Amino acid sequence: MHESGPVIFVVAATFFVMVMALRMRRRANRHESESPSAPRQEVRDGVSRLEHDVVRLIELARETEARVLNKVQLLEHLIADADRRIQDLRRPGAKSPANPMYEQVAVLAREGKSDQEIATAIQRSENEVRLLRSLGEQRANR
Repeated sequence: MHESGPVIFVVAATFFVMVMALRMRRRANRHESESPSAPRQEVRDGVSRLEHDVVRLIELARETEARVLNKVQLLEHLIADADRRIQDLRRPGAKSPANPMYEQVAVLAREGKSDQEIATAIQRSENEVRLLRSLGEQRANR
């Protein structure tokens, strides 16, 4: 599904490692006349470090791929659940689920509380309280 991203990353990283290894070998060949054993050891050390880095990159790509696939599966599950709920709401005679916030605002309003007092009680802004009251009234008039 979305597996090409990590694979491309690993291929690019491998290519980069190979280019770096070739450059190090060329450099070592140029300096070989000065000290034959030192550049070869430097190349071996560099190649070893690069191989270690490639292994780490491959592991990282696998972990990233697994995380992405888990997220995709979760999103697919949530979308399927939302689609089921939408279908349930579209059935004739279906009622939308009650929002406890509407009920809480309605109860406090019936007790004679002002919008400011309700806003403080439910920890929302006065504008949100006005909106909830308005929506609650519209729902009650249906």
